[in-house]
Amino acid sequence: MNQDFFGFPTGAWTKPQVYVFQQSVKFGWPSSATHISILVIGGGGGGGGGRKGSATTAYGGGGGCGGFVRYVRRIPFELITTSGLSPNMNIVIGAGGTAGSGATTDGSNGGNGGIAGASYVEFFVRRVSGTTENLQQGIYFIYAQGGGAGLGGTSAASSSTQATVQAASAGAFRGLTGGTSSSGFGGQVIGSYDTNLFGTHPFIFTSPAGGACGGVKDQIYSNNAITSAILHTSGLHWDGSAENGIDIQNKFGRLTDNAPFQYLQAPYLEDLSWWITLPGGGGGAGGDATTGGKFGGAGYCGSGGGGGGATGSTTLNAGAGGVGGRGRVIIWAEKLW
Repeated sequence: MNQDFFGFPTGAWTKPQVYVFQQSVKFGWPSSATHISILVIGGGGGGGGGRKGSATTAYGGGGGCGGFVRYVRRIPFELITTSGLSPNMNIVIGAGGTAGSGATTDGSNGGNGGIAGASYVEFFVRRVSGTTENLQQGIYFIYAQGGGAGLGGTSAASSSTQATVQAASAGAFRGLTGGTSSSGFGGQVIGSYDTNLFGTHPFIFTSPAGGACGGVKDQIYSNNAITSAILHTSGLHWDGSAENGIDIQNKFGRLTDNAPFQYLQAPYLEDLSWWITLPGGGGGAGGDATTGGKFGGAGYCGSGGGGGGATGSTTLNAGAGGVGGRGRVIIWAEKLW
């Protein structure tokens, strides 16, 4: 039977089956699928806690970095069998980085956030010894590192709150760094890698965002809960009240969770950008002599946690950072003939 150039061959699926993994699990190649596409997102780094300093300058914590991303489109089943691999996979989901603690003693710095765990999909190698065939773990076939941690706030913005970045993993897109405190608005408006603007570097389209930084002391409402990344304006609060940073799941969770099911075929790399680059957790507001620092918001789906706000109070504590978002693995299974 002749097919049009863009037609589906007889017996092919017209829409992929989608599998979303947020917990580690073993998974077998879907029945009847000729190809699978695999997206791996590492965990997001945790945000740093704010400094407490009534008589000294005090900055909020830095936002955690977004996790790395790796994507492989349309792996054919023949490649697995020809390579001697088993069609069974081991899927591991990287944990989000822990939140840095807010300072509780006057004149002390905030705690650093935690580095996130890596996510990966591991295939098993078939090895034959005599007449016995064994399945042994192979290399990490598709691997994405976790994001770096946001550092705790100190008395100097330039050297204390820049989130650390994990060394790049070959073939992966590096996550965007978290925001760094500054003296203007109590922190960067967006967390980014260096000073990227939209479209400056390819990976800004495909890497989870870092968290926003926490507010400087005496800046109660100027940096309430600024969320990082391309869509940062959607997370702003300018109502004049000190608030905790936004937990991104509460704002974008439904969109993020539904996105993998919207494609009529396994997505191209460029198709993933609009939802993987959604914001990291918002930064907590800074507090003055009578107000404690607010907490950083949590990241989601590999984005970084926000930094905690600093405080100038002698009695109230600085804000803790937000936890980083857990990693995720998504598989699109297709039958192309």
